[in-house]
Amino acid sequence: MISRGGPIILTQVENEYGSYGSDHSYMRAIHRILQKAGFDGIFYTADGAAVMQGGILPGLIPAINFGTYAQAQAEFAKRLEIRPDGPLICGELWGGWFDHFGETHANMPIEPLIESLKWMLDNQCSFSFYMLHGGTSFGFSAGANFQPDSHFAPDISSYDYDAILDEAGRPTAKYHAVKKLFQKYIPSKNFPPLPNPEKAIHIPRFKLTESAPLHQLASQAIPAEEPQTLEALGHTHGLMLYRSRQELTLTGRLSIGDVRDYALIKLDGAHGSNRVGTLDRRFAETSLDYHNTHQGRLEILVDVMGRVNYGKWVGKDQKGLIGPVLIDDKPVKGWDHIAFPLDDLSTLRFDNTVIKGAVIKGAMVKDPAFYRGEFTLSERGYTFLDMRGWGKGYVWVNGHNLGRYWSVGPQRSLFVPAPWLKTGINEVIVFDLQEDAGRALSGVQNPIWDIASNV
Repeated sequence: MISRGGPIILTQVENEYGSYGSDHSYMRAIHRILQKAGFDGIFYTADGAAVMQGGILPGLIPAINFGTYAQAQAEFAKRLEIRPDGPLICGELWGGWFDHFGETHANMPIEPLIESLKWMLDNQCSFSFYMLHGGTSFGFSAGANFQPDSHFAPDISSYDYDAILDEAGRPTAKYHAVKKLFQKYIPSKNFPPLPNPEKAIHIPRFKLTESAPLHQLASQAIPAEEPQTLEALGHTHGLMLYRSRQELTLTGRLSIGDVRDYALIKLDGAHGSNRVGTLDRRFAETSLDYHNTHQGRLEILVDVMGRVNYGKWVGKDQKGLIGPVLIDDKPVKGWDHIAFPLDDLSTLRFDNTVIKGAVIKGAMVKDPAFYRGEFTLSERGYTFLDMRGWGKGYVWVNGHNLGRYWSVGPQRSLFVPAPWLKTGINEVIVFDLQEDAGRALSGVQNPIWDIASNV
């Protein structure tokens, strides 16, 4: 903190609480907790101007948050109607936006951002960029939204955000436009030269020649009459296989209360493992029709996407199957739950034989599998793994989980930081839910996106 010689001049109490409630006694309690913990100096709150009434506190600076398409003058006019006192601060200036699976990459224009910045500079407002540099949501950390039209929208692994600095930390055209504006207000001595850029490397295309079935990571089956959520079973991420304990005939409509978030459904019996279909929460899919006269055990493999982290769904987004499973309105009772957290891949045993499919330990093994390959580097640098041709799953490089990929886009590559690579041999493991996906990778120097056409 600045009172102790540090750089911190402001401490925020809560974040956008006005979007959720208006319990000011709660806000005061948070303020007291921060003071008791040793924070001093200036405290502030941050909310959208339209909902700030529920999140502000007397005596604290009320910062407001807004984005590229908003006009700074109009946003601060709303703020001054509610609180005409105190300095004017934009706590989050959204120069870009995040991406959801199945959409095109957010590509926010430069001009309105510059207009808002110029107005704030001319009117002595303070501001903070969100994001200056977005980065990456590695592993299982990417979140999700629940859109106003009532559909689930999981975030991609990249948090590039179309920010001033890109996912690899490189200056963008937006950065240079902002710098050009700042140079009209700030002495040139405050603009030191940029550091030398980090090295981006190209990795020639290589094949992943070894495979291992998913069942090798199967946990001990947990029985229950009704399908249980991951949370109820002590898990937070990864995959969960729901397997009916009795054989049944699926000759009508299969329906589930809710699927969170993507389900691969099969019927496994004496006549083999037959794919029934998939259910995708993004489209509110909870049922499908299937006709098969053979008996088998119903297998529902659920892949968990991000948890909703904004709005009324916060804290309520339990994962897995929610509610009963019905066949022609008749409930299916008796389930085994087999978890695949995907936290530890060290027990996988790879070979170069084609996976034909079998049932071991009561787990479904046909189709979803791990694939392993190697590449050799003479020097280190960051790269983007080209995931075009693959289906849906996760990638590990030298044991580091790069995050989720999905052929629905808009992200077609995964960022690999230079410190996670090494000179010599490097290992890549890809888990893919789809049997017909590609089995080769390459490393490129720039991200690959689906970008909306301006035509």
